[in-house]
Amino acid sequence: MRGDLIDRGPRAERVVAEHRLPQGALRAGRGAGAGKAHNRALRLLVVFEIGLSLMLLIGAGLTLKGFAGLLNNDPGFETAHVLTLRVTTSSARYPNQTTIQNFLEPTLEAIRALPSVESVGAINLPPYVNWGSNSNVRYEGRPFDDPTRLPLVEYRSVTPGFFEVTKQRLISGRLIERGDDERPNAPVAVVVNQALVDRDFKGLNPVGSRFHLTDTTFGTIVGVVSNIRNVGPVASPAAEMYWSYRQNGLGSSGFPLMVRVKGDPTSVVPGIRAAVRRIDASAAIARVLTMSDVISSSLGNPRFYLSLLGTFAAVAMVLAVAGLYGVLSYVVAQRTRELGIRSALGSPTSSLLGLVTKDGLRLVGGGLVLGLIGGAAVTRLMTFMLYGVSPLDAVTWTLAVVLMSLAGLVATLVPARRATRVDPLIAIRAE
Repeated sequence: MRGDLIDRGPRAERVVAEHRLPQGALRAGRGAGAGKAHNRALRLLVVFEIGLSLMLLIGAGLTLKGFAGLLNNDPGFETAHVLTLRVTTSSARYPNQTTIQNFLEPTLEAIRALPSVESVGAINLPPYVNWGSNSNVRYEGRPFDDPTRLPLVEYRSVTPGFFEVTKQRLISGRLIERGDDERPNAPVAVVVNQALVDRDFKGLNPVGSRFHLTDTTFGTIVGVVSNIRNVGPVASPAAEMYWSYRQNGLGSSGFPLMVRVKGDPTSVVPGIRAAVRRIDASAAIARVLTMSDVISSSLGNPRFYLSLLGTFAAVAMVLAVAGLYGVLSYVVAQRTRELGIRSALGSPTSSLLGLVTKDGLRLVGGGLVLGLIGGAAVTRLMTFMLYGVSPLDAVTWTLAVVLMSLAGLVATLVPARRATRVDPLIAIRAE
């Protein structure tokens, strides 16, 4: 018998030696399963899935935090009970640029007369519209050596009633008045916001300051009002000048209106339509939206990024958990005989549970490390989607790691508990 073993060479002796060891005996037989290469590939796939899932969870968490911040951004004015719409007429019906005098202003008066209307005004670009009209401004008495370095200012044309709708706070000076009109001798008057004052007049009161319209003509700052987010929820309030429609909107034929209403803003829509028709039966009314709807639509891109990343993160987590569960279930099935013998030899349930759990937690740990490394690289490329949130926000990263760890632990414990219920007699006979 011994001679036979010697004739078979060193490999046979090694196999016999391995089977004589307790660990080798436990893992021998049909339950030993597939080769190491196959098992290694499965484990690497699970680690990669966990890492990818963690990366997406971190990205979705950062995007969610940024989106929540946008929702909490103060628009700068009271948005409740405000209706927005656009009225348009044919400029051919009002020759000599009289659309404002003969259509817009009578229309505003007719709407203001409705019982539920508190105030109404027009602005060429309503708040939370993400584009604008801007130009450089040159203040009187300041250097003009480099035109490219002149400050940039957003321009808005408004009617006097606009500030009653937004209820912006008058900080100094006065608001736009009916006397700020197109008469040849009427001085050009503008109201600026606090953002412009903070940037261009630090510590100074700008009321009375002038800026160049041409080299020899000037406009005058007559008042300062609080900021509103005219360019949308993402950007900080921009430096703005509010001009009178009579001085900066002549020739216009389309007018965005804002109406402050007592109660539900949509309740006055029929009355507004009738009022406009009385002034001009050919006028068109479009884009009838509450201010809440305007703000909601301005969040379209952030909402899309959040839903996209959230969906990917959810799918990736399901795949990672399912993969981890599948691999460990496979491992338990392949080690049925070993686990049965251990149980028969008196190994406690906690020992069998820990044997499989450690295997799973090693995979989870490897995936978390991979995900953290990948997340640190990827989130730096996501700054345009985070809206003020740091790519390395500690709270978000911690929550993502905890969530992924808990999901991995659950996926590990289920097959681990199954390992403790292996019947020793059945396992030993499984040959």
